[in-house]
Amino acid sequence: MRRCSPMLTDKSLQLVQDAGPNTAEGKNMQYSAVWSADGTFIVQVGKDPQLVTEAMEKNEISYIFHQLNISPAIDYCAVDSETLSVIGATNADMVGKTVAKLGISAESMQNEEHGFHANIEGKYYYCIFKKIETRYMGFIIPMDVLYERIPLDLLNLALCLVLICGTLTVFVANCVNRYVIHDIHRINGKLNRITQGDLEEKVNVQSSREFSALSRYINEMVGSLVNNDRKMSYVLSRTEMNIGVYEYRDGVQQVYCTERIPQIFGWTDEETAYYTGDRVHLYTFIEELRRSRMVGERNVYRIPGEPDRYIKLEETHEESSVFGVVNDVTEEMQRRMQIESERDTDPLTRLYNRRGLSRRVERILEAGTGDTYAVVMIDLDDLKEVNDTYGHESGDQYIISAAEILKKIVGESGLTARHGGDEFVLFLEEKSEEALQEKLLQLKSAQDSSEAVLHDGQHVPLRFSMGCCFIDEVAAPYDEMLEKADIAMYQNKRQRKEKHGKQPRRKE
Repeated sequence: MRRCSPMLTDKSLQLVQDAGPNTAEGKNMQYSAVWSADGTFIVQVGKDPQLVTEAMEKNEISYIFHQLNISPAIDYCAVDSETLSVIGATNADMVGKTVAKLGISAESMQNEEHGFHANIEGKYYYCIFKKIETRYMGFIIPMDVLYERIPLDLLNLALCLVLICGTLTVFVANCVNRYVIHDIHRINGKLNRITQGDLEEKVNVQSSREFSALSRYINEMVGSLVNNDRKMSYVLSRTEMNIGVYEYRDGVQQVYCTERIPQIFGWTDEETAYYTGDRVHLYTFIEELRRSRMVGERNVYRIPGEPDRYIKLEETHEESSVFGVVNDVTEEMQRRMQIESERDTDPLTRLYNRRGLSRRVERILEAGTGDTYAVVMIDLDDLKEVNDTYGHESGDQYIISAAEILKKIVGESGLTARHGGDEFVLFLEEKSEEALQEKLLQLKSAQDSSEAVLHDGQHVPLRFSMGCCFIDEVAAPYDEMLEKADIAMYQNKRQRKEKHGKQPRRKE
C-alpha cells in the first residue's frame, strides 16, 4: 500500500514492482498496478517472475528459430535491416555476423526478392530473403541439396504414374464424386433454399475441413442477416415514429421486412405470409398502393380499403434490389387535412377554395412527377337568372350541383376548386396526354348535358363555359396559366352565346 500511495494523488502513474515475496504467502511474485479507464479503481496483477522470464525468452527471435524443426541442410535466419547483421538463425554460428562476412551480397538481399545465388566459403548456395518490417527473413540452401533429389524424384514419379494411373483415376473419380461433387450439390441445394428466403435453413456438410468451414461461414452469414433484421426492427420499435423497412432482390423470392411492416399495411397473418413469401406479390401490392397517391403530397398514399389510413412510401432501386421505407403518417395527415380543410375549403361546396387550390398545385408542380397537367377555368352560365327566377337558395343549390358534377368528372387524379361566385377551377393530372384529352372530352360533353336539382326538387339545365391551358415542363407560373385558361373560358362563353343564345331554364 505504501508503494501504491503515490497513485492515489496522481492517476497517471503506473506501478511495476521488483520481484519479491508477497505478504500473504511469502511467495516470490512481481506485481503491477494501474488505474481503471474510468478512474474509479486500481487494478493489480501479480505473476511469478520465473514465468515472466520464460515468456520473454519465448518472444526472442533466437528462441523462435531454435524451435524450428526443419532440414539441417537448410539455414533459416533473420537479418536486421539497418545493421545487416544476423539476429537469429537455425545455425547458431551465424548469429551476430554481418551478411557481408557470411559472403551474402547486401544489395542482392535487398533487391532480389525472388532469390539469388551466393558463394559462401567456396560453396554455392541459393538464398531467398524478404523484408518484413525492420528485418529480412530468409533461408540459405546449398545448390547440391536443392537439386540432388530432382532426378530420382522424377524417376519415381514416372514409375508411380505408370503403375497406379488406372487405379488412381478410378479412386480419384469416386472420391471426388463422393466427397466433393455430392457435397457441392448439397451445399448448392441449401444455398438455393436460403436465397429463396428460407433463413432457417442450416448448412451442415462435415465431410472435409474446408466444407465444414464453408458451412460455418454460410451459417454465420445467414445468422448475421437475421440478427441485422432483428436489430433494425428493435431500433425502429424504440422510435416514436411508426416506421417499417422492407427489401427484396432479383433472384430471391422471399421479401425481408421488419416486424412493423404488417402493422403499418394492416395485413393479417395470412396476408403477411402471402406478401413476404413472394416478391411479385409485394410488388403488385405496392403498384396498387401507388394508384391511391394523395394529390399535392409527395410519396403519400391512402391504403386501399382503409380510406382513413395514410402512409409515406419511399423506395431506393439499385441494380439488383429494392429497398423501401414505410412510415405511417395517418395522424399527421388527419391533422393537416383538418387544418387545411378549415382554411382551404369553400364552405358551400366543400371544394378547395382559391388559396387551397393554389397551395396544392404548387406542391404538385414542385414535386415534378412527370405527369401531364392542365388548368381548366369553369364559369356557370346564367346563375343570375336562376337566382332571379328561383331565389338565392336555389342559386346556391345550383352551384352545389355544379360542384358535384365537376368533382365526379375530375376524380381522384385531379383537384376541383371553387374560385369564387359561379367560377370553378380544375387542375387535371394524368399519366399521359391521351388520358388528359379524354378527361377534357368528358367536360365538354357535360357542358350542355347536365342538370341541377334545386332545393324544392325542381330539375333545371346546368350549363357552363370552359377554357383550358396545358402545363409543360417549362411552364410559366401557375397564376399565368390560370390567366390563360380564364381568357380561353371567356372566348368559349362568347362562342356559346353566339351559337345558342338564351335558353329556357325550366326543364319540363
